[in-house]
Amino acid sequence: QLQLGPREPTMHQLPPTFAARGGIGDDDDTIEHLDVSEQAALSSFVLLPERRLPRADIHIVSRSSKTVVYSLEEPAASHVASQSSDAPQLLSNTSAQAPRPLDLAPNRAPMPRAIKVTKKLAEAAVEVAALHRLRGLKRVPPLLECFRLASSDDPFAEPQHQAHQRPKPAVAQSRVAIVTPFIRSPRSVREFRDNEPAFKRIVRRLLRVLHECHVRRVVHGDVRVANILVDSAKIDVTLIDFGFATIDNRKSLIGNRNSSAEDVRQVALVTLAVMCGITYGSQDYSHLLRFEWYRFDFGMLLQCDNRASSSLAKWQLELVYLAIEWGRNCTKLSCSTMHEQLLAISQPQSLVPQPQVKPATAMARSIEEDEREEEAQG
Repeated sequence: QLQLGPREPTMHQLPPTFAARGGIGDDDDTIEHLDVSEQAALSSFVLLPERRLPRADIHIVSRSSKTVVYSLEEPAASHVASQSSDAPQLLSNTSAQAPRPLDLAPNRAPMPRAIKVTKKLAEAAVEVAALHRLRGLKRVPPLLECFRLASSDDPFAEPQHQAHQRPKPAVAQSRVAIVTPFIRSPRSVREFRDNEPAFKRIVRRLLRVLHECHVRRVVHGDVRVANILVDSAKIDVTLIDFGFATIDNRKSLIGNRNSSAEDVRQVALVTLAVMCGITYGSQDYSHLLRFEWYRFDFGMLLQCDNRASSSLAKWQLELVYLAIEWGRNCTKLSCSTMHEQLLAISQPQSLVPQPQVKPATAMARSIEEDEREEEAQG
């Protein structure tokens, strides 16, 4: 048994179970100085304990060809009790040991968990490294635990009648499960299309969390409607799915390297997609995602003939034109500047001239405006 010390492990010791119990970073104030590489996360997967899923307590929330997400509402009664030490541990997985049931802090108050299983290990390594770099950041789900999934629970395993027809691989494919808090009843951004204050607030919250990610040198790279979860009670957002992230401007394990300009363009595209009814994967969406926006004819898009339920209101049209400018100038814009521009059109113009705000304090002023709104909500 290898027991890690209570302090933060170095890059060479990095286990993705850095906070298997009790959340992450409760007493750590060195978040900004962490150097966590994807390669370190990937290489440490072999040290992860193998766990079984508590089948009686989970159900599938979403499923695609490369990802399955489960929700765990209550800790299973059969969970193994945690040891006296609060330090995260790695248990060596020998042939004599059977996979343990999933242990999700049974001594703590029950909290719903999301368990994400990704088909590609490289994507899991990218997400683990990104979440570790962003730990403690509001509107990004904290990484609670990471473990190897028992082969009997592999959601991507082929049926036996198909598996025996193919030659067995030399090395069995491991699946890694990423555990984060589960967000109950999230709503889609599209549901707020006709609610001006709510939609603008959602975009501002999204820009703020992306700005904070960029400060920590993490680019999301896959900002789209499905990855933005909205809490309808607080009109707040949670940004999920960092499998395509770029860290420290390095080419990732899955082969991509995005700059912050890509996140800017994707925020603009999310705004257009909601306002003009562009569906993910459509020809228009793919064109705006891959090519220069100067080559796209927005005239037909703005007609909203069969794309949206109704014609655009004045504020929606104003927001669409702003999003078009964002997309066209994505290499020259930052999320802080976009946040300030959106805040400017979200409020009526004052008759009293306002003092010029320095660019360095634009995001700070915008955050103060949002915090005052949150306090007013109570």
